[in-house]
Amino acid sequence: MVQGFTIISKRAMSLLGNPVHFHKMEEVKVSEFFQMAFEEKDKILTVYHNLNPVDHTSLTALLAECLCRLTIKKNLKEVWKLTFRELENYLRDENHKPAFGGDYAHVEQEFLRLKALLIGFGYSHKLQKISSTMASFESLNLLRKNKLGEELCEIFGWEFIFSEGEVLYFKSQLPWLTNDISKIILESAAGESFKSSSIKLVAVVE
Repeated sequence: MVQGFTIISKRAMSLLGNPVHFHKMEEVKVSEFFQMAFEEKDKILTVYHNLNPVDHTSLTALLAECLCRLTIKKNLKEVWKLTFRELENYLRDENHKPAFGGDYAHVEQEFLRLKALLIGFGYSHKLQKISSTMASFESLNLLRKNKLGEELCEIFGWEFIFSEGEVLYFKSQLPWLTNDISKIILESAAGESFKSSSIKLVAVVE
C-alpha cells in the first residue's frame, strides 16, 4: 500500500508486468518522458514512456502505461478530455469492482500530473516557433507580451485574457486545468524556454 491506496485489479497488475508502451530511452536525461509520432490532424500514431516500477512507483508506471494505451489513435484534443474515471474503468476486472482500494485522491492527482506531461510533449513541436520569445519574456513590452499570450493560448486552445507584469491570464472550461497543471504542461512542452523565463500562468476556470 502506498499513500493510503492499493492496486487490487488483476488487469492492472498484468499491465504493470507487461508494459507494451515502455521504452527505455538512454539518450533522454529527464526521468519522466513521453515520446510520440503523429499522423495527420494531430492523431497519435505511436506513443511510448520511460517510466518503469524499478525507477518510479508502481502507480506512476501503471498510469503512464494506461495513458499510452488509452491515447493511441486519438488526437490531442481528445487527450485533453480523457478522465480518470475512464482510466479507472479500463483497469477494472469487472464493472462493479474498482481497480484501486483506499483513498483515490492521490491516484487521481498523479493521473492529472502525468496527463499534463503527456499533453505537453504532444505540443512541444508546436511551440518551437515562439520558444525564443518565451525565453526573453521579461524584456518584452506589454504589446509583445499580449501577442505571445495570444499565440500561446491559440496553440493550446485556451482563451487569452490579458497579461500583467510576468503573469499571463487565460480562461479554460476544464476544471482540472489549475495553475500548477498548466505549468507542468508548459514545462513539458517548451522545456528550458519556459523554465528559464519569468512567465507565470494563471488559469481562470469558468
